[in-house]
Amino acid sequence: MELGQRLKEAREEKGLSLSNIQEMTKIQTRYLQAIEEGQLSVLPGTFYTRAFIREYANTVGLNADQLLEEYEEELPSSEQEEYERISRVQKHSKQPSSEKHSMLFSVIPKILTVLLIVAIVVFAYFFYQQTIEPEESPNEENPDEVEITRGNQAQENNNTEENESDSNSDAEGTANEENKDEGNGNAGNTEGNENAENEASQQEESKTELNLADQSNSGGLSAEYEVTLPEDDEFKVTLTATDQSWLTVRNAEGQVIYDDMLTADKSPEEFDFADQKEVTMRIGQAGVVDVTVNEEKLEYAFDPTKPKNFVQDITLKVVQ
Repeated sequence: MELGQRLKEAREEKGLSLSNIQEMTKIQTRYLQAIEEGQLSVLPGTFYTRAFIREYANTVGLNADQLLEEYEEELPSSEQEEYERISRVQKHSKQPSSEKHSMLFSVIPKILTVLLIVAIVVFAYFFYQQTIEPEESPNEENPDEVEITRGNQAQENNNTEENESDSNSDAEGTANEENKDEGNGNAGNTEGNENAENEASQQEESKTELNLADQSNSGGLSAEYEVTLPEDDEFKVTLTATDQSWLTVRNAEGQVIYDDMLTADKSPEEFDFADQKEVTMRIGQAGVVDVTVNEEKLEYAFDPTKPKNFVQDITLKVVQ
C-alpha cells in the first residue's frame, strides 16, 4: 500500500475530512490532497515533504517516525535536500568571487606603475643632492657689529625685566578669574551628568521585554512568550528569512492574518500588531527565520537547527 493511501485510510477511519486535517495541522488542503495522491512534487521543497507527512501522521494517530522509515524509498532524501541547498549557495558565491579576482588583477598593474614612478622621483632627488656644490661658509663677524649687538642686548635685557614685573601683577588677576570659571564649569558638568543619567533610565523603562512563559512538545512544538511593551505601546514583529520558509499568523480569535511563503528575497517581513493583544505564528522552517519584537531578538524555546524542531508554534501575549 502506498504512503498516501495509508494516510487517507487512517483519516477516514477517524471520520475526518481534509478540511478537518487542515484546521488541525494548518497545512493547506491542496498539499494534503497531493500527499494522499502521491504527488509529492507539488509540495514546496523536499524539506516540507517530510514535515507535512509527519504532521499528517501524528494527527491521524500513526507513528510518524515508523511511517517515514517504512516509506523511505518514496520520500526525497535529506542528502538530496542538502545537495540542492549547497548548489544554490555555490551558484551565488561563484560570481562575486570571480569579480573580486578580476578587480584585483586590474588594480595590481596600476599600483606597480605608481611605485615605479615614486622610486624614480626619489632616486633623481637623491642624485641631485649629491651633485650640487656645498654652500660657502658665512663670513667672519665684523668686530664693530659685535659691539653694537652687545649694546642692543643690554638694552633688551632691561626692557625684559620691566615687562616681567608688569606681567606678574596681570597674572594674579587672570588666575582669580580662571578659578571662578572653573567653579562654574564644575557646576555645569554636574547638571550634564544628571541629565545623562535621567535619559539612560528613561531608555531602560522604554525597552521591550520577552519572557518565556510556557512551552510544550506534545502534538507539536509550541511556546508562549509574555511581551512587555514600551510606554508608547509599539508592537512590531519582524521576520527575516535566509531561505524558503512557510509562515501562518493568527490573532487571539484564531483568524488568519497572514498565510504565505517567506523567502530571502522578500525579507525582512514586518508586522505592526499595535491593535493586537495576542498573536500566534506557525513557522515551517524555524532554522532559517530570525524573529525580533521591537528589535529585541526572540530566542526559540526549542533548538530550530534540529530536524524534529523545524515546525514551531510561537504565541506572543502582551502583558501590562
